[in-house]
Amino acid sequence: MVATLKLRADQLKKMRTLARIDTNAALAERMGVDAATVSRVLRGEQTPGPKFMAALVACFPGYNLDDLFEVVDESER
Repeated sequence: MVATLKLRADQLKKMRTLARIDTNAALAERMGVDAATVSRVLRGEQTPGPKFMAALVACFPGYNLDDLFEVVDESER
């Protein structure tokens, strides 16, 4: 098995709505990353690295890594 982490986009969308983070730019600002990076990750064009993942989780107190990411088997793709 070749595993990787995948962003739970639907869950992130719900969390952003609850936190009133309406734009990718606003999310990027909270995370301390470039807005283009957030956009690329959300479109699936870039794999999120550990710093991105930690910053994203830190934006949503009370949630953890499992709430935002899931382990997927890359060999089944």
